[in-house]
Order: sequence, then structure tokens, then C-alpha cells
Amino acid sequence: MLWLGVIQAGISNGQRSCEKGDWLLLASDTCEMHQKSMTEQTPAIKSRVPTLAQKCGAEFLGTAFLVYGGCGALTGAGYLTGGTSTFRGADLLGVALAFGLAISIMVYAVGHISGCHINPAVSVGLACVRRMSWGEAGAYIVAQLLGGILGALLVAVTFGAGAARLLGYGASNYNPMFVNYFGAIVVEAIGTFFLVFVVMAMVMDRRAHPGWAGLTIGLTVAVGILVTGAVTGGNFNPARAFGPTIIQMLFGGAYPFSHMFVYFIGPIVGGVVGAFTYEYLSGLRATEPTTYTGVEPGPGD
Repeated sequence: MLWLGVIQAGISNGQRSCEKGDWLLLASDTCEMHQKSMTEQTPAIKSRVPTLAQKCGAEFLGTAFLVYGGCGALTGAGYLTGGTSTFRGADLLGVALAFGLAISIMVYAVGHISGCHINPAVSVGLACVRRMSWGEAGAYIVAQLLGGILGALLVAVTFGAGAARLLGYGASNYNPMFVNYFGAIVVEAIGTFFLVFVVMAMVMDRRAHPGWAGLTIGLTVAVGILVTGAVTGGNFNPARAFGPTIIQMLFGGAYPFSHMFVYFIGPIVGGVVGAFTYEYLSGLRATEPTTYTGVEPGPGD
């Protein structure tokens, strides 16, 4: 009788095990059917390489947003006081954060399309180290300069034509109390050197985590403006200088036009040196010109 009880208990346990196994199998089949159903209902999203026109469009809008956000904050700081108050440290901090945040936003918005150079100094630097072709760099630069004009025009629309004469639209100019023409070029070259150095590290080096690129590059610009803002305005970007200068002069604002070339020569020289320096220190070197495919991992990857 004892052996019979043991045998019956074993059969009962076996039945329960089978039932449990059946439930696990049923759950697995149900999960697979659900996944298959969801796959059939959700259209497949395929990554494709953006065309040059799409990349240039991204550079155009990205630069326009940078100029509108940064130069708009600069004009707005004077607008709040009617242009009667001097520019203070708090104003400089606000402008620096505006430029830094604008760049960060655009890196995450269009970085996967064009790489988000939004700066001719970056494009020239990358072309010099064969990270993009010169033909593509030239197209980028044209789009960036036009984007700078659009951004400045949006600042004019926001604050009115009279602001060009009273406040300006954010056109950069160096302070002759601290530097002369050549000194201003050197200061701009230093700031852009570090900017392009960081861009090379965060965007072009596959060992870096791409999710931090926008924040890191934006903070680099903000710190550079905090340091050099009182001396040269902390420009580091020919397109950011070009657009506001042209629109400010068209609307009747005064500006010594020859000073604008400080913001072309300095950033381009600094950007080229920064790109070569990072390649040397990192041990990375492109053997032939490469084209940004626009299918990099996103910020959360």
C-alpha cells in the first residue's frame, strides 16, 4: 500500500508538471503570436543615407536657429533695458547659455542628417583632415552662410527694424580696449581650436559615446563665450558673424565692415589646427575623404 501511494503521488506530480509545461508553452506561443502581429502592423523604418540637398537643408536651418537663438538673446538683453544699460556679467551668462543650448538642440535635431556642423570653421577643419570632401564642405558652407542671414533676419523681424540702429542684431565686434585687429584674430582662433577639437572627439571618433555630443559641444561654446565674450564677443563661427553683420547694415545699423574678417580668419585657422591636433593625439587618420552618412546612433543609444 505504501508503494502504491508513492506511485500515485508520482503520477499526480507528473500530471501537474505536464500541465505547467503546457501553460509555459502556451504562454510562449501567445507571446510569439503577439510579436508577429505587432511586426505586421508596424511599418518597417529603414535608415537611408541623406542626399547632399537634405544635408545642406539641415545645415541651413540649424545655422538659422543658432543665430536666431544666440543673437536674439543678445539683442533681447539690450531690448529689456531700452539700450540704456551696460552689458553685465549676468547678461553674458545668459547669452553664452543661449548659444550653447541652441547648438545642443540642433545637434540632437539634425546631427543624424548632416553631422550638424552649422559652422564653416568646422566644415573646413574636417575637410582638411579628410573627414569630408571639399565639394561637400563647400556646399555646407554656402548653406551655413545663408542660414546665418535667415537667422539674423528673424531677429530683425522679432525686434523690429529700429533695433538695428539702437541695439544691433548681434553682429560681433572686438573690444579695442583689450585687443587690436591681430589680437582679436588670435583670440577667436583659440576659442575655435577647442571647439573643433571637441567636435572631432565627440562626433568623428567612434570610441566616444554619441549621446553626449550635443551637451558637450554646447557647453564648450558656452564656456568659450564666457571667457572671450568681453574681448571679441566669443564668435568662433564665420556664419554667425556674417548673417547679423549683413542684416544689421541693411537695416541701417552701423558696423565697421573690415572687422568682420576677424571672425573668418581666426575661426578657420583655429578650426584647422584643432582638427589636426586631435587627429595627432588620438592616433586616428582618414586615408581618404569620407562622407557623413547621417545614420549615426541617436542621442539615447
